[in-house]
Amino acid sequence: MPPASDGIWSSMTKSQTKLEHPFHQTEHERDIDLIQPPHSSSVPFKQRFPASQSLQSMVGGYSRLVVERMENGWAAYLVTFVFDHLRGSRTSVLGQMRDEILRIYSTFVTRTHRKPRAVPTDQLPVLISVADLPVVKSIRPNERTSCNDGLHLHAILLVPPITRLKEHVAEHFKHQMDLYAGPRKLVAGIHVRPITSTPERVVDYVFKTVLRGRVAYDDAVLVLPRASGELD
Repeated sequence: MPPASDGIWSSMTKSQTKLEHPFHQTEHERDIDLIQPPHSSSVPFKQRFPASQSLQSMVGGYSRLVVERMENGWAAYLVTFVFDHLRGSRTSVLGQMRDEILRIYSTFVTRTHRKPRAVPTDQLPVLISVADLPVVKSIRPNERTSCNDGLHLHAILLVPPITRLKEHVAEHFKHQMDLYAGPRKLVAGIHVRPITSTPERVVDYVFKTVLRGRVAYDDAVLVLPRASGELD
């Protein structure tokens, strides 16, 4: 399990409280609650695709973390990262994607806090990033998600109520896309939309590929911040 800050994980264990979406949403992105899931079943992913008890417990912990932060005034967002073609095996591609997420987080956190290394980690934005694979029959050759055999990342981004950011998070990523794409332009798109309710369902959605056993937890999940040394 990837290491996380004590502040983040203590929140997950102490609190006991609470999408499938089409990728292509650019202008006038809809609130996540309006997006219809591709399956008619209302049963959560973790029940339709039974995973180990420990894995389900961890996913439940992430749900409690998101709920707790939202109840304390944090803004929550569902973020989708898609990438240009990356060379190598799946393990190599996942490693490159994780490196890009680390770079993106390190850049974003300096936009929310002038001196992030001087801020307690439990007061910094939280990014829960999970690798995802689309259903094979749903991939179309001309879609960006067909790149890298459909492998992309979903994340839940939690932003504290007081930051130095002067614009909406979605607008920030849209306006600064050249910066977040990186020097090699490996990041092809970042799509951000707010989570206003049903965070447990969003967490289930983000973890669906892991819960189905299609990608191992250790390979798929990256939680930030982990340590102050990663804020360089």
